[in-house]
Amino acid sequence: MKKFDLVHTTILIIAVLAGYSAMEYLFYLLSSLAYTGEAYHATRQFSERSVYFLIMIVLYAAACVFLVKNSRKYAGLLLKDEPEGSWEDASKWQLDRSNIILVLFLGIGLYVLVHALPYAVNDLYDLFKSKVDSSMFSQDSTKRDSLIIELLRIVVGALLVYAAPNLTQFIERTIAVRLDGNDSRS
Repeated sequence: MKKFDLVHTTILIIAVLAGYSAMEYLFYLLSSLAYTGEAYHATRQFSERSVYFLIMIVLYAAACVFLVKNSRKYAGLLLKDEPEGSWEDASKWQLDRSNIILVLFLGIGLYVLVHALPYAVNDLYDLFKSKVDSSMFSQDSTKRDSLIIELLRIVVGALLVYAAPNLTQFIERTIAVRLDGNDSRS
């Protein structure tokens, strides 16, 4: 299995996790449908919660479908200089430390992106809704703070994906030398 196949498989795993999250929010939505019907407050709370669940379902499902359909293309974009792998020699694993570190950074970055994007979109929706419902001059700092945190998570995830090859090379040049015992200072 070449590095391309390993990255492609990682993207597919992230897609499966996003699909699982979509199904989880679908079950939350269905269970909230079963427990509604007491008063106006419960109905309003249900509608706010159901919009939240619907946003999360749509975004996670879209991420799942998008990653599955384009996983080979994204693997090719992430590994520009690597040859595309084939499943014919999949039994021959080429798992050296640098490939595992690269896939770890890519997987963590993609996982953070896939999970932070739906929350950021939901926070944007909540912020927009609170601006429309209340006066334009009132500030709701909790919604804004939550949005800032989610946008920060998106930036960190994108940086991890973008910098994964450079981080891997840095670790291999500096830290891995000490792990191999080739460092003369130890």
